[in-house]
Amino acid sequence: MRFVVGTIAFFGAVLLPFNLDLVKFPIVQALSSPCYPPENPASNAGQLVSLDLRSPEAKTGFVLGSPKEWANAQADSLTPLQTGKGYLIVYVHGFRTSMRNATCVAKAVAFDLARREAVADSVNPDVLVFGWPGETEAQHFSRAQSAALQAAGYLAELLWRLRDREIVLIGHSLGASVVMDAVSQLPLSNDADISFRALILIQAAIPIASLRTWSYKITSRNPAAEIHDRIAGREPPDPYVEEGTGTGCYVGAALKAQDLIVTYSKDDITLSRMYATDEIFLPGRCQGPRLLPVEGKPVRSLPQTVAVGLGIAKAQNSGIHRLPTPPSPSVYADRFREQEDWDKPSLRPPDDSQVRFELTEAYDFEIPHPSYHEVDLEQMPGWRLLFDYHSPLNHPTMRAYVLDQIWRILEEHESSDTRRGQ
Repeated sequence: MRFVVGTIAFFGAVLLPFNLDLVKFPIVQALSSPCYPPENPASNAGQLVSLDLRSPEAKTGFVLGSPKEWANAQADSLTPLQTGKGYLIVYVHGFRTSMRNATCVAKAVAFDLARREAVADSVNPDVLVFGWPGETEAQHFSRAQSAALQAAGYLAELLWRLRDREIVLIGHSLGASVVMDAVSQLPLSNDADISFRALILIQAAIPIASLRTWSYKITSRNPAAEIHDRIAGREPPDPYVEEGTGTGCYVGAALKAQDLIVTYSKDDITLSRMYATDEIFLPGRCQGPRLLPVEGKPVRSLPQTVAVGLGIAKAQNSGIHRLPTPPSPSVYADRFREQEDWDKPSLRPPDDSQVRFELTEAYDFEIPHPSYHEVDLEQMPGWRLLFDYHSPLNHPTMRAYVLDQIWRILEEHESSDTRRGQ
């Protein structure tokens, strides 16, 4: 009995305050539910086509054939979608999601859209569910990222063949990476262009800087050397300053859509913890500027490590990094014996005379898309303990809230376009 009480006390006093996410993550995962199908589905929903890249023999592998060969084999399934009218909803699921769950979500989105008569061309919305082999183990997130990049080529081929439709493209979680990489590859020929009615990213597992542009100013100086020069009567050299601009890898793709809509929640435990189990985002994959970590601040607050779905975006990011001068040999020997790292960058050493190098970074971020919208999931009415904010379209209540926000945005855009045309 004492052991049980002691364990509970230790858990509550030590683990809970300092590792709350570690506690919440398995609980949220256990409480998360698959997609609830919609009740009383709309009778005016259109065609539903499901195309899966998973190999029948190995669910974590791809089908054989190039994107063009695979798309040619799906010609019969694509024909009704190519000739349809109104919206075509293309839904791409995320990491560790079954085709059954993805189809349920896509149906719910289409039925909800079909009910809203105020939305132009909302009658008979067709649906394409695009499946890809993202069902790897939870600790193999980087492997799923590689699969998402490969799947993007197949999705791009499908979108190109459906380019005459008014497409609403939805990507959930890592499916957002599939969507944005696919759109980045379009057009597939120079004699035609392609645009989308909307790009909707649900809790997107892509770097937050990938949808932004930025300007930066990096200044480096040697404070200790400057003080030494002044003591010697010399004017110290000017600091080295580097200025420039940058563009996120998905900015051009996002501009191919009339509206760019993203959902986010700072309490998306699944999204924040998923990267902790592996390599975060693949190195060099669309991360944007690589800011140095600042002492006292978590690494996961940097733009290159934050996902769009977490919504932890800052218009400005700055940091000062100071490297102290090494101590005298005798002090260094003592610290070496004590296994201390004297060469570790420090934010506030005692004074400039002890700083041999200082680097100051300043970044200003902007979202260049003219019709960018955010939906904060935590603004949904009602209080929910340990809610799975990562899969809002699975739960009927959350789904109704999210879709209502999205369709309102599309309606407002269409209304403003109509007014301008009159």
